[in-house]
Amino acid sequence: NARRAEMSGYCQCGCGNKSNKSDNKYYKFSICHILPKSRFKSVSTHPLNWIELAFWGGCHSNMDFRSSDRWQEMARFEQMRSLIQPNELKYIPKILQNE
Repeated sequence: NARRAEMSGYCQCGCGNKSNKSDNKYYKFSICHILPKSRFKSVSTHPLNWIELAFWGGCHSNMDFRSSDRWQEMARFEQMRSLIQPNELKYIPKILQNE
């Protein structure tokens, strides 16, 4: 619910599509975790570990399945990097490990 209050109502990937912010049943579908909850338990509920993406248009799925080519532009990751536990570092995409 805290993330819903921060949502703008539009996809943040730049496509301009509406998100599900105003849909009481499906608003959570537009809250896309930057670092997957299953692998990054240390930041799974961190207030910066999300981005608002349109679900029905496929933007959320694109982030889930091809995120590493988009992560370079995500300053939120850099703000969370120091909070990631050592045993989770192996899951950081190679494109970000060298930075």
